[in-house]
Parts: sequence; structure tokens; C-alpha cells
Amino acid sequence: MNVLITSANNFNAIALIRELETIHGVHIFISDEYSETTPKFLAHSFIRLPGPKEGNYKKSLIDACEKNKIDIIIPSAEDDFTILAELKADSKFKIAISDPALIENLIYHENFEEFMAKNNFARNSQTTMDEIFASGLPSLKHFLAEFAIDFSGTESEISLRKIITIEESIVTVSEIIINEKLHKKISDFIELLKANKGCGIFHIHLIEYKDDFLINSVHNHINATTGSLNEIANNFCRQLLFGKNEDTKSSTPKPLRSFTYLKDRTLPKRPELKAVIFDLDETIFPQKPWIVAKLKMLHDELKFNKVSKEKFIDTGLRLLEEGNRGDLLDRLSEIFHLPAYDMIQKYRSLVPDTKEYADVKPVLTELKAQGYLIGLLTDNPPNSQKQKLQSTGLENFFDAIHFTKESGFEKPDPQGFHKIRTKLNVEANECCMVGDHLYKDIIGGHRSGFAALCWLQRSGGLFNFDENLFRKLNPEVEFHRFGDMTHLKGFLDRK
Repeated sequence: MNVLITSANNFNAIALIRELETIHGVHIFISDEYSETTPKFLAHSFIRLPGPKEGNYKKSLIDACEKNKIDIIIPSAEDDFTILAELKADSKFKIAISDPALIENLIYHENFEEFMAKNNFARNSQTTMDEIFASGLPSLKHFLAEFAIDFSGTESEISLRKIITIEESIVTVSEIIINEKLHKKISDFIELLKANKGCGIFHIHLIEYKDDFLINSVHNHINATTGSLNEIANNFCRQLLFGKNEDTKSSTPKPLRSFTYLKDRTLPKRPELKAVIFDLDETIFPQKPWIVAKLKMLHDELKFNKVSKEKFIDTGLRLLEEGNRGDLLDRLSEIFHLPAYDMIQKYRSLVPDTKEYADVKPVLTELKAQGYLIGLLTDNPPNSQKQKLQSTGLENFFDAIHFTKESGFEKPDPQGFHKIRTKLNVEANECCMVGDHLYKDIIGGHRSGFAALCWLQRSGGLFNFDENLFRKLNPEVEFHRFGDMTHLKGFLDRK
């Protein structure tokens, strides 16, 4: 199924993409007059169209839809609402928009007030919304209601949210709620929309005032923060595409909060990358579990009768957390009066059954399929690193590997970075560095001229740096922070 999102230079389009990409078999197109619009990097295909105010917009849109065999059009903003509503009547493809008369009543303030009064949804005639806001905006309770009405006139489940905080006109914290009175208000309003041939996704802003919920605005498109609630709210796009599944019983919504950070609501312009170079430990491979597993095997092999395995492991883990990785065995030997030489020799030979992080192989597989060259740049002793690669079977994923200890120039020295990119036969401005260490991986990649720097901060890793301090000390270094490799894939996705 081919779905087109129009006038997509906005956050609402991103929310639509996030909902649509969870539905199998959907090819996502976006259209806009700006070729560098942010959602372009998230959708499967981009269509350049004139602006909605230009005279040839309608014809260009129709031609593009016919050429690309578009099945459904979903608008993301009010820019082309009037045109789409007019086009809906005689179009060969479905358009998730209400009929022209209803659109005129929703998007124009004077019409909206009259429409609401005519249909018994008017506010107290003695109170205007300006007067309500003047009574003290911070003290007012704000709510959002979200739902979809599909092409058969069937509504979805209603998602109700209480707005907790708003920053720069963006809802940054909201909470899924259950409120029977509010639900009844919205249900009645949906019937009004259906009677006036409402169609598409709706979000409604309400204010609680004097024991009533007053409808402040009605928008016939998705809300920009809806996509952040995919796991706990309804997927309204699924309703539009396939209608309501009556066999599926709706579950009671959980009172969960959604957090939207303003800094995360923009995407950087992606460079033209050819190679992605990874650090190994704490990026691809869990270093701490590997060390702990080796300590357990070490205790079993050397039979340290003077100290219990539990105490030996607990002490080793504490030393790790304190940052004593390089001299870990020396410290354990000193604390428990154990033979250091025997410990080190045996430790080096042990190979525990520790696997890579679960998200690694799927992401590496996808990046290889997209044509990226994959490199590995790691500092730790080569023998140990080779053990890890062999135990996981990851060697074949990498087009080139460089162990910095073999050349004597460990990260962040640029020589190691230049060495790996040379092996891959790419330029520095065609490389992306991915690692967990702000100073070794990020600073090293920056000094080497890499085009993209990605800081992967997994929970429980060995290194947990102060990001704010780093940015203060290194303001010239631009990098992108990700919690796992799935987010990295989204950043690098070439589709």
C-alpha cells in the first residue's frame, strides 16, 4: 500500500511516519515544496511539489499520485486542507480529510464559533475564551483528545491525555487518562463530526473550566506528540488504512506519561556517508559481563579455596565500577593474597560464552544491505578482542578491522582512525564513528575529520561521562547521542 503525506515540512509528518512504519507492507511517500525537509530522511520516498498556494499545486499533486500509484493521502498540516477537501469528491484515491463544508467550519475562527454554537457545543455566552485565558493560564487544566474517523465513517478508540507541561507551544509532558465525563463530551462531538462527513485523524484541545470541558480547537490532522505514544495509544493510521477490527477488544489504557524533549525534535542534515566505523567494547560487545564471566571461570579453574566465589566476584565488580579495569587482576591478587602471574596467564586464555548486544546483528545486517562499508576500531589487546569476535561470529560483518595496540596509536590519536578508513578506501568526510567513549571515540573521530559522530550510551556500561561538561569543554564537537543501535539505524537509514 502506497501512502502519501502532504505538506510534510513539520513535526506532524514525523509522527505520521512513526505510526505508518509500524504497519507491514506500507510504502511511505512524503511531498513538500522544500527538498531538504526533515521528514524526507525518515520516509521511503520523497516527491517535490509546488507550494499549496501556487496555481499548479492541484494538478501536480494528481499527476504525482497517479505516477506513484498512491492509495491514500494523509495531510499533516492545514496548508492544503481546502484543496484536498475539494479534490476528495472526484479523486481516484482516498484522502483522509473531512468534506469541504466541515473543513471551512474547523479552520476559520468565525466559522468555528458559529458551528459550535449552532450544534450546542458553545461555551457560556457570557464568557469568551480570551476571558478564560485571562483568568490565569497556568492554573487552567488542559487536555487533548485524539481519534480517527475512517473512510466508512467508523471512529477509532479515543485517546485522552492531560497536558502536564508545555514548552515553546509544544506539549513536552502529557499523561494518558481515563475520564468518563471528558470521554462522553468527545463521543458526542464525534457524532457531530460524523454527521458532517468528518474523516481522518483529529486532535482536540480542551480546557477544564467551571466543572466543564470546553473545546478550544479542533484539528483534522495528527498531533506532533502522538507518535511518541505508539506503545500505549491507538495507531490511528491503521484505522484509516484498514478500518476498525471489531474482533479486537480494546484494552483499558494505562495512565502513563509521555515525555518529549525539544532537543530531540529536530534531525541533523545527514552527510553522504559511505562507511560506519564501530568501537567494540560497550558498543557492540558487553565488556562488563565478559569480565565478570571470566572472573567466575578464573575462580573455578584456579580453585581459590581461601576466598569464596561470591566475595571474589563482588570485589571484582566493585573494582570495575570504581574504574580499576587495567589493573583489576593485580588489585584482586593484592586484596586476597593470590598469585598474580598465574591469574593473569589463566585469565587471558579463558573464553566465556558471552554474546553481543541483541540489537547488533540486525542493525549491522541492515546497514550492509544498504551498501555501507562496516569497520571496527578497538583499543584493547588484540588477542582478547579476537576472542570476542570469534565467540560472537561477528568477524564477517566487518570489511576492515584495526587493533590500535598493533600500531601503538590508541584512540583518540587520529592515526588509528586514518588507518581504518584507509583499509576501507574511503575519505574521512565519508565516515561515521560510533562508540561509547566520549573522549576516545567522539574526540578521536572529530580530530580525524569524520563527518558524523554517534555516541552510544547503553545502560550499565563501563563509561558514564558528564555530557554537559563535555559539551562545555568541547563546544566545537557536534555529535548525536543514541541509546541503542536501533536509533543509530534510523539516523543512517538511506531509504
